[in-house]
Amino acid sequence: MNTTTPGWANAATVSLDGLQITLSQPVCVARSTNWLWFPEVYRLPNDDLVALMSTAYDGDATDTAMTAAWSTNGGLTWGELQPCPIVSYCTLTRDNGDTLLLPFYMSLQGENDLVGPCGVISNGTRSIARWENAVTVTNWPRLVRREARYGCRFVFNGQTLRLTNGLYYATLYGWFEGAGRYNLVSATSPDGFHWSVQSVIADDACPLPGNEGPCENTTVRLADGRLMNVFRLDSLVLYGQSWSSDEGRTWTAPVNISGPKSVEPSMIAMPSGVTALSGGRPGLWLWLDRNGDGRSWQAVNIRTHHNQCVPDEPISEVEGWNHQTTAYTELAMLDATNLLLIYDRIPNGHNQLPPAGVSNSIWVVRATVERSGANKK
Repeated sequence: MNTTTPGWANAATVSLDGLQITLSQPVCVARSTNWLWFPEVYRLPNDDLVALMSTAYDGDATDTAMTAAWSTNGGLTWGELQPCPIVSYCTLTRDNGDTLLLPFYMSLQGENDLVGPCGVISNGTRSIARWENAVTVTNWPRLVRREARYGCRFVFNGQTLRLTNGLYYATLYGWFEGAGRYNLVSATSPDGFHWSVQSVIADDACPLPGNEGPCENTTVRLADGRLMNVFRLDSLVLYGQSWSSDEGRTWTAPVNISGPKSVEPSMIAMPSGVTALSGGRPGLWLWLDRNGDGRSWQAVNIRTHHNQCVPDEPISEVEGWNHQTTAYTELAMLDATNLLLIYDRIPNGHNQLPPAGVSNSIWVVRATVERSGANKK
C-alpha cells in the first residue's frame, strides 16, 4: 500500500518514552445529518480500505442499519457511502481473499445453537453481498438467554485471528440464562461460517468492577506467541485484560489494564514489537506499549489532536452522557509503521440527531509509530 500518497499532511509529532508518533491532519470520511456513528475500518487483501458506520440510533435492532465507504489510497480520500446489508462489528478474511462480515444479530436454532446472516466482500470487489443463515455457532457451555426483541443475546465482536492449527478464531459476547452481566467467549471455525465455542475468556462472575461485565473486546497475538485479549466492563472504567498460552483454549484470570479505558477497544501488534490500542470515553486515545506485552501503556490524546487540527468542528468533552463522540474506534495497519485510526464526531451528543445545519461525521488519522532513542532498531 502506498502510504506516502501526495496529499497526506503530517500535523503533529508526539514524543513518548522510546517512541515517536507522527499524526496526520484528520481526514473526513463521511458526513450525515442523520445517524452516522460507531465506525470501523478494515484493510482488505487488495489493500483497499472499507469503513463501516452505523445509521441507526443506539439500541435499534434493525440488522441492515449500516453504511460503507471505500478508500483506494490508504485512507486519504473516500468514495460515496454505499448500503451495507448487514450490521457487523467483526470481519474475517478467508484464504480465497473474500472478507466475511460476521453477524451482530443472530437467532436461536434448535435447542441452543445460533444462526445468522453473513456479509461477503468478494476478493477485489467494492460491494457487500448478504448471505442469509450462513453463520452458525454451536457448543455453548451454558444456555443462551432468549429474548423477544433480539432473539438471543450473543454477538460477534472484535478482531479475528488465524490459529497455529489452521482454524479461524473469533470472539462473541452476550448473556447466558441467569447471568447478571455480560459474558465473553472465544470460538473457532475451519471455514469462517461454522463456529464452535472453545472457551470462556471472562464471564459474569469476573471479579473486575463494571456493571456491564466482559463485552466489547479485541485480541492480538504477541511477539512471544501468546494471545492477549482486552475487553470493556462498563463506560468510564478500566478495560479488563487476559492472556492465553494455548491458542485461546484457556485464559489467565482477568485483571484491570494499567490506564486505558473504557469502550470498544481495538488493538494491533505491530511488526516492531509495539502494541497499539485505541478507545476512549472519556475522550479519544491511542495507547502504545513499546514492550509489546500489554502491561505498560503510554497515551496519545487523539481528541486534543482533532481539536487543534479541526477547530471549526471540535469534539468537546462535556459532563454526563452528552459526549460529542461515541469513542468507538478501530485501528487498521497500513504497513509496518503506519496505522489508521477511525473515530466519530456527534455534535449533539449521544442518541440525539445533530442540530439543524450541522452534521455527524466520521474521521481518520494516520499515525506513524517509530522507535526512538536507545530503543530504535
